[in-house]
Amino acid sequence: MEGCVDFSGGNYGIENTLQKGFRVVRHFLGSRIVEKIEIDNTSGNKNVPEEELKIDIEGKSIFLSKGVCRFVDHLFKNGPKRISSWEMGRNAMSCSRRPKHYISRWIDFNEKFGLGYQLSDSSVGVNFKDNSRLVVDGSMENYQYIDKNGARVCFDYDKCPTNLGKRCKLLEYFKNYMENNLLAEPPAEEHENIEIVDTGTPILLKWKRNDKCICFILLNGVFQINFLEDHTKFIISIPTSSISIIDKDNKLKTYCLEGLINGGVDAFTEEKMFYIKKVIDEWTSLKRRHEGNDDVVVAKKSNNNK
Repeated sequence: MEGCVDFSGGNYGIENTLQKGFRVVRHFLGSRIVEKIEIDNTSGNKNVPEEELKIDIEGKSIFLSKGVCRFVDHLFKNGPKRISSWEMGRNAMSCSRRPKHYISRWIDFNEKFGLGYQLSDSSVGVNFKDNSRLVVDGSMENYQYIDKNGARVCFDYDKCPTNLGKRCKLLEYFKNYMENNLLAEPPAEEHENIEIVDTGTPILLKWKRNDKCICFILLNGVFQINFLEDHTKFIISIPTSSISIIDKDNKLKTYCLEGLINGGVDAFTEEKMFYIKKVIDEWTSLKRRHEGNDDVVVAKKSNNNK
């Protein structure tokens, strides 16, 4: 199976759902070549070479992991000053962009099936134990299946390939279970004028879990970490150079990297960011895939949104 096979019969709704993810743009800064990550909003498979639709899961995951390391290193390079939580909250007003998609619910059945999750726009996905992936948009009509080699198959709900029927049923089970058992009220965003960027439906590239947190890397260039004890979420977006924090009271604030460097961080954020650096350093040092990691903790019912 190569590229993206379209079973839609010309339904371009699928093309609007397909997200290619992020791209690396290189430009000269004096004598140096600088790399910048941008969200690739050219959704769809129309007039796009098939090889561009095949996803290098491992390569993109490693690249984004290193990007998060650079993000945190840059933040603490000059040791940002310590400020109060109230002062830091005011700095959120200076950020103008954040990613649209992050994970709002998840359920870990990795021992038997895999990890199910729901995105902030109600899209649903499953990362199966065999390292394949299935994701559908919020309408439950437009599907993407990504095999273990990164090749995509796109299809409508009523044109599901026979060999994927059981996986689609399993995805529906995950969706119904999460919506009936796991609470996930949308967070209250405290900055009304922020621009929401990225289109399509990103897939979950990688995930990792230990006894303190669960981490996700999404195709839209987002690294997300959910802390299990206090239920806070940190969403680092490399393309927008921003970090969104959903606190224990379910309030969402977004900060730009330069604003944190110049304005400072509170003690809570500093502690969390140091832990994020530790986690991502451990992640990038592992050569095995996460499915074989001993530190993936299996649970039959897990939710980080309560």
